Amino acid sequence: MAAGNAVIVLQNLGLWAFHPYWHYAVVIGYDLEKSEILLHSGARARRAMAMGLFEFLWIDGKRWAMVALAPGRPPASAREASYAAAVAALEQAGRIAEAHRAYALLRERWPANLVGLIGLGNTAYALGRMAEAEAAFRQATALHPLAAAAFNNLAQTLADQGKLDAALDAARKAVSLGGASLPAARATLEHILNQRR
Repeated sequence: MAAGNAVIVLQNLGLWAFHPYWHYAVVIGYDLEKSEILLHSGARARRAMAMGLFEFLWIDGKRWAMVALAPGRPPASAREASYAAAVAALEQAGRIAEAHRAYALLRERWPANLVGLIGLGNTAYALGRMAEAEAAFRQATALHPLAAAAFNNLAQTLADQGKLDAALDAARKAVSLGGASLPAARATLEHILNQRR
């Protein structure tokens, strides 16, 4: 709320555990002087509720709350790992343009985050922005010199731009690093070698 975001909360408007009546409301503001919470609840667009009553109705739901924001606006309380995982899930859901914007914000807030850098490169690649993808993968390999996936993605991006010598170097590095992405790295290297013939 202090960051200017509405918050969805779960309240029990019934008789506690005996006969609960679960209700979602949107907290839209608060007045500390009056000790009130402002809610959008049901058909009521602006309902003032005493903070004590709000807390009483909210506690049975274990103080569950949620902030729903556009991909370009991370929550003020976002943590690096959980935000990176959420953005990766957005990308996996096929929301490439939105994920690209969210990865850009992730990189602004946490510039060295590997998931953010690779994700930014992957989404730029999917959007046909090869120079931007290359820049993201280069930054990922510079900051994470043991990240085979970053080298593999860089190799593919360079090859797609016809930069075969640089692509070959990146592909060989990806293969030399091994790990879980080794089969993909070998396939990329083979593809680049075939292009050079």
